[in-house]
Amino acid sequence: MNENSHDLFARLRAPFHPSDIEWRAGATNGDKTRALALAYITSRAVMDRLDEVVGPQNWRDEYQPGPDGGVICGLSLRIAGEWVTKWDGAENTEFEAIKGGLSDAFKRAGYKWGIGRYLYRLESVWAPCELHGKNVTLKSTPPLPDWALPDKGVSAAGAPPPKVEQPVPDREGEILAELGFGEMPKRAPVAVASPPKANGDNGGGSRRAFSWGVPVVKAVISAGLAASPVEAVRLLNEAGLPQQTTPEQAVARLRRA
Repeated sequence: MNENSHDLFARLRAPFHPSDIEWRAGATNGDKTRALALAYITSRAVMDRLDEVVGPQNWRDEYQPGPDGGVICGLSLRIAGEWVTKWDGAENTEFEAIKGGLSDAFKRAGYKWGIGRYLYRLESVWAPCELHGKNVTLKSTPPLPDWALPDKGVSAAGAPPPKVEQPVPDREGEILAELGFGEMPKRAPVAVASPPKANGDNGGGSRRAFSWGVPVVKAVISAGLAASPVEAVRLLNEAGLPQQTTPEQAVARLRRA
């Protein structure tokens, strides 16, 4: 590995500005007044770091379904003219399940390149928290130690972080489209169909792979016709059902199949 490669990896590993760090509550104490403060970076911050250090033309991401649901991300960097890929995966999340899974898999693949990995070395810190229904939120976040801060407020490339003048595109939506999924609704999280096979067959001939609403998917699973959302969506698409199908109609049709 040459000196340039060492420098590149050091710049990828460099700490992020505190504005790029987000916090969430982890385990709580018995009366739910304090929680472990967990720090993590956003997928946007990882994209900006890659653009800044290697250039937009020298990195790419690709996705595959996980073995038991979720998604696997391959993050490739072009180094000395050769593409090198590191893979990692994540389960779908409770909120915005599919997009959350894509984002987590992307960030975990970034950790393989050292991006944001230093956050794993932060000491466990308890912070005041409060309940909002079933959700726990932090009232305040702990300060980062000096070693977890960028030098003199500059970015990994030695210049102030660039300002984003244009809206950031919906990369998660683009990824879903690339995988052959139907259009995602803007609000409620939904399950999606499995990606098309290598030969271009999506399991349903020329049928379009829809993104089915949560009530229909839940009805199929509750009826014992599928073991997971992904399997439920695959069955719905293979049955050739229109997307306006009600939960009752979907269950009845699949039982006859």
